[in-house]
Amino acid sequence: MKPIMKIKMTLLWILGPMILLLGCASTKTSKFNSMSVPMGMDKKEVLAKFGSPYKSGYYKDTNQVFREDWYYKENFYIHGWVDVINIIHFENGKVVSLEPLPEKQPYLIEANREVEVKTREKKP
Repeated sequence: MKPIMKIKMTLLWILGPMILLLGCASTKTSKFNSMSVPMGMDKKEVLAKFGSPYKSGYYKDTNQVFREDWYYKENFYIHGWVDVINIIHFENGKVVSLEPLPEKQPYLIEANREVEVKTREKKP
């Protein structure tokens, strides 16, 4: 085999798998979905599966039903870094719903470094 052909084959064997792996790197999906957080799951199970939420809140509604919300944040790279907030709603200690908040893009990549983007709301 010619030396140039040997080099090309070696590069193909090295770069081929790397390209395939990098192509799959940005296809991450949320770990919070109706299969992983089914209705009726209790707080202990959620805590064991996902760990502590970064924020939580609770209240009693007008029917004296105890309600609690746990907030979990995930980061994805989809044409830039994106934050997704997932809120798990509990009623009397059991999951009643899962609410993903709209995605926001808090970071831009600028000259090989991340910069936080702060937006200002316009006043009418």
